Amino acid sequence: MGYIIVGLWLITSCLAPFFFIFDCVYGLLSFYECLFIGIISGCIVGSWLTYFIAGIFGGLGTFVILVALSLQFAACFFQLSRIDKLKRLLAEPKLTRSQRVLQKLNLLFQVWRRESRQPNMIGLHLIIIFSFILFSHLFDSHTLQKHGLNYYSAGATWSDMSFHLQLINSFVYNENKYISLFSLPKSPIFAGFQLSYPFLPDFHCAILLSAGISVRESIIFPGVILACTTLSLLYLFNLRFTGSSFAAFSSVILTICCGGVGGFSWIRNGHPLHEIHYRDYIQSFFSPDFSSRRELFWFSFLGHVMMPQRSSLYVFPMALSIFLMLIVATTSKSLPEILKLETFITIGLKEQRLLYLFSGILAGLAPMVQGHAFIGICIFAAILALIEVYKIFSIGVSSAKKVEKTIGNFLSQRKLLINIQPFESQYVQNWLIFGIPLLLLAVPQLMLFVGRVQSSSNFLVLKQIWGNSHSIIGLWYDALFLLPFLGIFAFESLTWSQRKIYICFWAIFIVCNRVIFTPWEKDNIKVFYLWIFGLTGAISLLLGRILFQLIQLKSIRITAIIFIISLYSALMLSGGLSSVAESMPGSTFIDEADVLAAEFVNQNTEHDAVFLISDAHINAVSTVGGKTSFLGYAGWVSSHGYPWSERYWTRNTIMSGRDIRETIKKIKQTNISYVALDPRSLREFNIDVDTHPVWSKMKKIYDRKHAIFDVRPQTLAKIEETLN
Repeated sequence: MGYIIVGLWLITSCLAPFFFIFDCVYGLLSFYECLFIGIISGCIVGSWLTYFIAGIFGGLGTFVILVALSLQFAACFFQLSRIDKLKRLLAEPKLTRSQRVLQKLNLLFQVWRRESRQPNMIGLHLIIIFSFILFSHLFDSHTLQKHGLNYYSAGATWSDMSFHLQLINSFVYNENKYISLFSLPKSPIFAGFQLSYPFLPDFHCAILLSAGISVRESIIFPGVILACTTLSLLYLFNLRFTGSSFAAFSSVILTICCGGVGGFSWIRNGHPLHEIHYRDYIQSFFSPDFSSRRELFWFSFLGHVMMPQRSSLYVFPMALSIFLMLIVATTSKSLPEILKLETFITIGLKEQRLLYLFSGILAGLAPMVQGHAFIGICIFAAILALIEVYKIFSIGVSSAKKVEKTIGNFLSQRKLLINIQPFESQYVQNWLIFGIPLLLLAVPQLMLFVGRVQSSSNFLVLKQIWGNSHSIIGLWYDALFLLPFLGIFAFESLTWSQRKIYICFWAIFIVCNRVIFTPWEKDNIKVFYLWIFGLTGAISLLLGRILFQLIQLKSIRITAIIFIISLYSALMLSGGLSSVAESMPGSTFIDEADVLAAEFVNQNTEHDAVFLISDAHINAVSTVGGKTSFLGYAGWVSSHGYPWSERYWTRNTIMSGRDIRETIKKIKQTNISYVALDPRSLREFNIDVDTHPVWSKMKKIYDRKHAIFDVRPQTLAKIEETLN
């Protein structure tokens, strides 16, 4: 039953926005563009809908999921029944009320079939198949894959997944189980403080987990869907941007495999291919004997961004959807003829403004998905708006006039039968339509991060990203080899309408080189990837045109092909090695004893209990059980802006204490309910729980690999009585 509920919830949450977007702007956007924008919009809107319903009923549960599912199903039925564009699009007879929904589903299928047969859709279909196979394998191997009594993960996901698991389980079983619309979620890694992290991606998984599937499946199902959506939207975006299906397809491969000079140290050192997962060539350039390395400022798209940083799975398709809709809205050009239309689809100012509206709403929902990308989206939109001040593109054609040129979404020489009503330059109104919903939705979410930013001087720092040890040229040569420099030359291959979009991507690059958003400067790479999306499209267009020109010269045709292939190989060497390494077997993440300990604490302790745990980033009580930690892994609490230093010493004092009275006194000064000593803390503080002067006298409630002690006030009071 859980699989049925989850499947219906996912399908209805995605289809309702798709039907709505299709009815509003099909003709400006293609079927596939409407579909993939609908998928990511549905994941975000569906999560918020369920969150508000859970707030009304007090928490997640099957009943809440069913209520959300019913509303989504009603929205799908209503929106499908009122789609009016299909009737005009395919000149079908008037639909009877009883047949309306089924006939319109059939008409949608016909629209998809006609569009999918176009030559430039071959690349998209290959991307969908490739991404589904790739990410199905990666999510399977990286997400608690069980072998015997152990659960495995791989790559950077091995490190980051524990935080996401803790947050997911916190919403389903523990402190954030009871949701209120009048208070923010609590932090599971720093007890007593509100959550200062965008929680929506993990809440999306918590919805699926609470519906009855496993936590592994709740991560894999949306992960594969959204990863495929990301690469599909990247293809569609660059098809719009460049007008070339070759450039669009190439941009996807370049984005996946982009990297710097690290791979050349692999060639020089002759490291065996089957051992490359022991070396991180995307972040390191190694000396000949591997005794030292030079750190490179970059992350692998697969290994460091898409797989471990779950927010990227959601915010990247959001950003690409926004960029795509703003391109179409600001150029006022429609989809060329990809269907054999017999009637006119009227595209007017209303449809154009709806794109501004949809873009603004989606951008306004981004802060609770990922704050970094929200900044990049705002930079892109702001620069585009400034460019529009100087030159506002508009197109005015009568219903009988042939459109000579389109933005280049699809290459077609056939007559265009879409009537574009004359657009007027409504600059202020258009951008207000974009900006007002953005501000109304984003500002309340941004308030969540105000305290986090104010608590530390290391947020939003005006500082050069390359530091004192590099020049900006040296930094980016090491990080991305020739990619940024080819990106500069790519300006020459673009038209003005393409350049104004490309300038917006370079604005993101410039700002992120001068502003460090969080204490760890490598977090800026999340925003730099938005720049990469446009950069790889322009470079692919440039290299495609160079190749086309060179192969016209028969005398150097073979040389030209070898040169372009070699250049592509060099650009993708480090990222390709990283991608290969990511597909290799992983390491033990947790074992059966950890799972049993987590089950015990979930069944035998309070949902809002606070646990004192070690500094290990993987801990049975917090990672698997989702219990709130007095102090979680120091790297996380520091990057999230919590005042953690005092708690760090408190934890060490309690765990290493040799005087039981002093230890009890120290515990009473905190909000700790239980102490969980894992193998790491037992070794670190040299604790034998049977003979230790403190822990041998405490009330032990569990002792199978993990020693768990009850230190609630009433329990400590009884222990003090025995001491007296």
